[in-house]
Amino acid sequence: MDNTARLEQLHDEQFGRILPTLNSYFEQKDASLSRLDPRNSRNAHHLKMTAIIPVLLRAHQQCGPEWKLLFANSQALDLYPALLDELLLFMFQSFSTTVGFGSNMEFLRCALKTYEYLYLVGKMLQSFELDQKVISFQNNFMRNWNKAQSEIMLFDQVKDLLSHAHDFVAPPLFDSKNIVRRGYFKLTCDKFYYENLWVELMHLDNGSMAIFKVNTQTLPFHTNQQIHDLLLRLTRNLNMGAYQDPLFQIGRTLLFPTVRPMDLRVANESRNSIALETKREITLL
Repeated sequence: MDNTARLEQLHDEQFGRILPTLNSYFEQKDASLSRLDPRNSRNAHHLKMTAIIPVLLRAHQQCGPEWKLLFANSQALDLYPALLDELLLFMFQSFSTTVGFGSNMEFLRCALKTYEYLYLVGKMLQSFELDQKVISFQNNFMRNWNKAQSEIMLFDQVKDLLSHAHDFVAPPLFDSKNIVRRGYFKLTCDKFYYENLWVELMHLDNGSMAIFKVNTQTLPFHTNQQIHDLLLRLTRNLNMGAYQDPLFQIGRTLLFPTVRPMDLRVANESRNSIALETKREITLL
């Protein structure tokens, strides 16, 4: 599907599904909402959403299928980027250390399709102003994504390295304040069927090492193109119902009890990498 046909499809979907769905989220008066629900923040941002969405719905109704007519109105050019910024805030505000990025798939779908819609409008109109607002959203998304990736640490899947049954064990007690240094490695552990798994090795202030799985299996993003590709991949996965994609499980998960310095040795070292091994059959490259 070319960009023109895709934009027309997204334009119709904004009026027919996306904006009405978002409107239903934020206009509800019921205060007994789950803490994972993006509507649970009854503050200025919530009030802003209840003001923006109905105005955009009316603008769509007046312009019908003509997306160019909609964006000939300066109000739409101002309100759509504002809507996107607020959606970003609610997306990351609804993170949970146990549920993750995909805690509300329908809300996430609405946010991602609004991004794609506005991105294509900017390209088709060749609007520098709109392109800059989309780039600003990408930068904010990248900063929030990398921050959440780094800060969310899960401790509910720690496995005993000595157990043949892969038993879960109580996690060691530490938090981000105890981390002195951290870095990325590829982990191989035949016993647990891990091969070239992205992990983050964290050096703790007591001298021990913690091995965290990078849940999304992606390293921090640094470019707008990377973020654009990420957003489109998330959208495709939602469209296909591929909810098991690792991208929806943001953060880090501790794999094993912490490793003592005496259990870790340098097995091989080159100009570009270092291979570390433990006495418990783990290789970090």
